[in-house]
Amino acid sequence: MFSAQAEAVGAGETSIRRSAYNVAVSLEDELPGLPTTIRVSRNGRLFERSFDFGLNASVLWSPDASRFAITGSGGSATGRFRTAVVSLSDDTLGWLELTRSIEQAFAQPARCDHPEAPDVGAITWRSNRRLVVAAQMADHATCDGSSTFGAYEVDAVTGHVEHSYERVEARRRWGSLLGTKLQAD
Repeated sequence: MFSAQAEAVGAGETSIRRSAYNVAVSLEDELPGLPTTIRVSRNGRLFERSFDFGLNASVLWSPDASRFAITGSGGSATGRFRTAVVSLSDDTLGWLELTRSIEQAFAQPARCDHPEAPDVGAITWRSNRRLVVAAQMADHATCDGSSTFGAYEVDAVTGHVEHSYERVEARRRWGSLLGTKLQAD
C-alpha cells in the first residue's frame, strides 16, 4: 500500500523469511480491534510481541535484515495505518513506534471538518538505520486535499525525524518505490 517493496504478512501460515539471515516473521490473531502477536524466529530463537495494528500488515526489511518496518491497521481495512520499527539482536526484539513523531511532523496540512490523524506507512530504507516513512490523510477523511502526503526520513534507532519532503519531492525521489496508496491523486 505505502511501499512497492513491502511484503504482506498475514495471520497463520503466512510468514516472511530472510534465509540468508536465518530470520522469519509471522503474525497471529489478525482480527480488527484485537491485539496481534508478531513472532520473529532468528537463529533458532523465538521472540514474540503483541501490538494493535496487525490488520493488512506489511513488512519492509532494512538492507542487512537487522531491522524491519511493520505497517498495519488497527481497526479495519480502512482504519488508521501505523508504523513501527522492529530491531533484531541475538537476545532481544526491539520495538520503536514511529507513528506519533511522524504525525507531529506532518501537522495536518489540510483543513478538516474535524481533527483526523493521518495514515503512516514505511516507503523504503535509505540505509540500515535510515527509513523513509509517509504520512497521508486517509482517503475517507473529510479534509481538503485528502490525498496530500509528506515523506520523512527517520532515524530507526531514535525515532528522530531527520528530513521532511513534500509530496512533489517525495515522488521525484522515490516515485517507483511508492505503493498504490501514495501514487493516487
